[in-house]
Amino acid sequence: MNKIILFLTVLFWSFINAQDKKETTFKETPAILKINNDQIFGTLTTPDLTKKFPVALIIAVLVQRIETGTIR
Repeated sequence: MNKIILFLTVLFWSFINAQDKKETTFKETPAILKINNDQIFGTLTTPDLTKKFPVALIIAVLVQRIETGTIR
């Protein structure tokens, strides 16, 4: 019985939060990061707000093994 009440509560709150009228729009701009002779292409996505907003920076690293066994 507790699981059913929990499920219905979560379903109700999900439905209420899905009806939020203050949807945030986002602005996407192309970004190129130049490092030595290489370039990293990506997209910078920011909320279309006039006030300050929190930032999260995600950096993915590609490690390639050369035939000699060293890591570049």
